[in-house]
This record gives sequence, C-alpha cells and structure tokens, in this order.
Amino acid sequence: MPKTLYLIRHGETDFNSDPEPRIRGRIELDLNQIGIENTLKTASFLNNIHFDSVLSSEINRAKQTAQIIISESTINHNKHIQ
Repeated sequence: MPKTLYLIRHGETDFNSDPEPRIRGRIELDLNQIGIENTLKTASFLNNIHFDSVLSSEINRAKQTAQIIISESTINHNKHIQ
C-alpha cells in the first residue's frame, strides 16, 4: 500500500510577519499568536488523517508546530530530526 507524506511548514513567527528583510535561518523563534491559531486550524484539518509518525527539526517553531498538531490528534509520539 502506498504511503503519503505530508509536509507542513512551521507556524508564523514575529519575523515572518515583519516586512523588514532579514536572514531568518536557524534563529530560535517561538510561534506568535497567529502562528498558534493557524497551526490549530491545520491540526483540525488533519484530525481525521492517521499518521504513523511526525518528524520535525529541533528549531523551536518547528517543534511547537508539531506539538500542537500532535496534541489535537491521535498521534502518540513525535520524532525530531535535523
């Protein structure tokens, strides 16, 4: 049976919404309120999909996004990769 891979970008941070051009890269930033709300909407959309695992980078915003999605689903574990 074929497997499906879902790629989800991390939620918004204050740097994402800042019009000032910046190099963001691996700067440790948390999700802002809009990022949290949008990630909750994404989690709700994905709620009826069965996932075998969730992988994310170690960057805070990616981990927060993964943790929100996991908390709103039946997924019981999270693996982190870089």
